[in-house]
Amino acid sequence: MHSAAIVFDAINCSVLAHSADCYELGFGIQLHCLVFKLGLNSELFIGNALVTLYLKCEKLVEAEKVFFVIPQNDLVSWNSILSGYAQEGSFQW
Repeated sequence: MHSAAIVFDAINCSVLAHSADCYELGFGIQLHCLVFKLGLNSELFIGNALVTLYLKCEKLVEAEKVFFVIPQNDLVSWNSILSGYAQEGSFQW
């Protein structure tokens, strides 16, 4: 997409993060780096999409890092991270 001169914005990054599956973890990490580079890491819906992406890949630590960077977590954020803790069996804060 980048080589095709497509402009990356919050919506594109969010859609890409939600569409990625766990077998595409490398793509998800690249997308996370791009989001950081573009300064979009504080966007709520991008953060939620990245949390979901990492939880799909069973990467709870990475999901937590993204979760705690989100400036103001909403219901989606909390549901995502709590379901990740439940699936992992880890309830420590």
